[in-house]
Amino acid sequence: MLVPFSFAHEGGPRLSPAEFRAKLQEFIIRDAGLTDDEAAKFFPIYFQLQDQKRAINDKSWQLVHQGDVENLSESQYKVILDGISNNRIAIEKLEKEYNYRFHKAISYKKILRIHRSEIRFNRFLIREMRSRREGR
Repeated sequence: MLVPFSFAHEGGPRLSPAEFRAKLQEFIIRDAGLTDDEAAKFFPIYFQLQDQKRAINDKSWQLVHQGDVENLSESQYKVILDGISNNRIAIEKLEKEYNYRFHKAISYKKILRIHRSEIRFNRFLIREMRSRREGR
């Protein structure tokens, strides 16, 4: 799963959502070895999936914040946790469905490379944040 967040050091610039997507797309194209044609077919579908996943994750965050209220009952906490779990399952189902949609544009081999590239991109962002925080 992608970690779509803005990274910045104190007083430093933040990435807008459009800048984040552009950096991600550039990274994936390069790292997964997509051709221009493959990228043109793939990324509209890919970002559609990311938008749907973001909406589901937003619902999970709303549930998490409901759990910040003091004095909830155990059954209320269970409802919150069940909702979060159901949202994770919904994301997994979406990802599986979209693998088939992606295959209409690119090979399964390239889809797997893209999954690997997403992980590498997240690691890159974490290293970038860490080095900015440490002033490197």
